[in-house]
Amino acid sequence: MKKSFGFAKTAALMGIIILAAKLMGLVRDVMVAGAFGTSVYAVAYETASRLPVTIFDFVLGGVVTSAFIPVYNSIAVKEGKDKASSFAQSYTNLILLLTAVIAVLGVIFAPALVSFIAPDLAAETAQLAVRLTRIMFPMVIFVGLAFTFVGYLQSEGEYNIPAVISLVSNLIMVGWLALSGVSGTVPMTAVTGLSCAMLIGWAAQAAVQIPAVRKRGFRFRPTAPVFTPETKRAAKNALPILAATWTTPLCTLINTRLASGIDGAISMLGYANR
Repeated sequence: MKKSFGFAKTAALMGIIILAAKLMGLVRDVMVAGAFGTSVYAVAYETASRLPVTIFDFVLGGVVTSAFIPVYNSIAVKEGKDKASSFAQSYTNLILLLTAVIAVLGVIFAPALVSFIAPDLAAETAQLAVRLTRIMFPMVIFVGLAFTFVGYLQSEGEYNIPAVISLVSNLIMVGWLALSGVSGTVPMTAVTGLSCAMLIGWAAQAAVQIPAVRKRGFRFRPTAPVFTPETKRAAKNALPILAATWTTPLCTLINTRLASGIDGAISMLGYANR
């Protein structure tokens, strides 16, 4: 009876947190739309913010969590918690390595990526999108780390902390929009600040989980080997899952390319989708 009540309490709390996160996301979007509308700044920001997420979804996506959980749980049951912890350390290093490479390549090739995802943008808008892309692309590192922590905590039976991460990042962006008085700020400065707030928000998604991760015994070890039989098994399991998740980023890519030739359409699509 107590166990059933505990599950119900966790589910209810998760529902409240997720609802709060969605509402805060709505507030964020309303404030962004109010400040930038469908201007070139909105189009550049929407294009730039889509790029790292789309690339991440193509290369890693949600499999960061789904590939981790079954392997971790299998090792914990068969070989013990210490061996499972070693796998978690190696897996974290693998994700950090992959996302660091993606981030560096994204920053270097930002002009080519913007040209590819939005080929018909006006030169001024494309130039701003490149600048904002370079600010935001390192967030793929924090995305990968956050999803790895989510997998670890859920494997350990902790669901409330992973549920709160979106709320944290949305609060950071809403807080910045409110405190900066963005509507009265020079648009270039405002959109640059918004991009920085988004990067900080994703970093916070990883950071907010660290106390819970440490409490359950995980310790980051940068010297942990990256390519182990266990991480290779996780990577092998991830491939079919990854292929099945390509529909969403592929649609995003197609829609953005088509919309880039219509004034303001990329930002309109962003508002409509959300």
